[in-house]
Amino acid sequence: MTVLEGNLEVKNDTQLDELITKDDGTAIRQMSCGISAVVGVCAMEKKAESKPMREILQRLKRRASIDVIIFPEKTILEEPVEKWPLCDVLISFHSSGFPLHKAIQYVALRKPFVINDLEMQFDLQDRRSVYRILQKAGISLARFAVLERSNSSLTEKTSLNTSRAIESCSPSTRCSTSASCNMKNSCNTLHDYTPSVTCSVSSSCISNKCTTQSKCTGSNKCTSSNRCTIKQDCSMGNTCTTPNIISPNNCSAPQSCTSLMSRDLKEYEDSIEVHGKVFKKPFVEKPVSAEDHNIYIYYPSSQGGGSQRLFRKIGTCSSRYFPESRVRKIGSYIYEEYLPTGGLDIKVYTVGPDYAHAEARKSPVVDGHVERDAEGREVRYPVTLTAHERDLARRVCIAFKQTVCGFDMLRSNGRSYVIDVNGFSFVKKSNVYYDNCANVLADLILQEVRKKVPPMLSTKLETLLLRSLSETLDSSVNSDKNNNRSSECLKRETRGPKAIIADGADSR
Repeated sequence: MTVLEGNLEVKNDTQLDELITKDDGTAIRQMSCGISAVVGVCAMEKKAESKPMREILQRLKRRASIDVIIFPEKTILEEPVEKWPLCDVLISFHSSGFPLHKAIQYVALRKPFVINDLEMQFDLQDRRSVYRILQKAGISLARFAVLERSNSSLTEKTSLNTSRAIESCSPSTRCSTSASCNMKNSCNTLHDYTPSVTCSVSSSCISNKCTTQSKCTGSNKCTSSNRCTIKQDCSMGNTCTTPNIISPNNCSAPQSCTSLMSRDLKEYEDSIEVHGKVFKKPFVEKPVSAEDHNIYIYYPSSQGGGSQRLFRKIGTCSSRYFPESRVRKIGSYIYEEYLPTGGLDIKVYTVGPDYAHAEARKSPVVDGHVERDAEGREVRYPVTLTAHERDLARRVCIAFKQTVCGFDMLRSNGRSYVIDVNGFSFVKKSNVYYDNCANVLADLILQEVRKKVPPMLSTKLETLLLRSLSETLDSSVNSDKNNNRSSECLKRETRGPKAIIADGADSR
């Protein structure tokens, strides 16, 4: 072990004893007041250089015992982990394009103290894992069921690639196929149809009316219980579209016929049944991929039917209404009961298990319009958490091993429910939060660094610091200069010894 501070280097107890014998206390005070931890920030540049991150890192660097290194994005993406900067403490988190597996390799190699567990960040990308962990932690969830399909991987990938095109469309537009739509094309979803298409002879109708908004030719006849679930909607040359009912012999190559009442999912006008669990409309449909934000809410016929489709905010838009009332037929989803909230969502941000900041916003379900202030930021409202909600925040933080963690919560019918966990998240605009977050992180970082001090060395440093502090205070009565110096050092020394403890750069 080596204690480092500026030009001081104390490698063993013998050298420390010599320092104690020769030094007048100045060197030890320097060790106490000097840099004691190097914090590395390993994230994509957009995240690492965001305003909230800058605000918090600036506050961390004001602590004389902490230094900060931001890993260059080029290094993260292109260099092997052996060439990444060294640090004592690592702040690292996943976002689009971030090589999480490399960050895990870095931790295995250098063994820094990790603020947010990296392995658990894989779980955060799958809502099934998130719900399972929440259940295990005893955290309240809306009643739900998981519907898994074998074709989900392809669908989820396609959904993610086309979500931006989907989100930009108006309710009245329709795509002729489910292939990717660029910004000039119409809306791209598996349940939007070309209104002008008529049913071909191979298609069947229910009561001589197509189940889509298409027209039906009189020669078509209703057949039995098979539905054509197809990988792409019809173009002008292929007029069979989901969910038209057709006979098995009429499925073309890209289509596959399944039962209208499948074993895992049964759909009725105002409800669905998933693995025996019945969900009456309104209910919520979430893709299992947490990276897919295309969440649908389906309404009963008594409320006009149709669905509200939520997506990542684009300008002042966060959701749109569509007349389609049938659930998606390709992909894996979580279905859960709809929780009435009075039009508010609550965002909770933890920094360790004992601190949580909460804000409310208008729910995207209300009308899809995002309220923004004069600076273009989404309007948020302060929220005071109850004791129960603070305990929920504590359990989320611990269960997912994410010191800095954001999650979504709803208050409904006198209870509080966690509906999503986002992982590493900062409050966008709050100096109070920035101050508190930096203070909690600084205390945690220094506490972990001090744990690396060998017990004997730590005891000697503690003893010497107390002796040096006492002598300095006694002598400072007759010296304004000494008084100023010891007063400033006193503020830091009372926290305990703060020397860098490292195994040596060559061994890391």
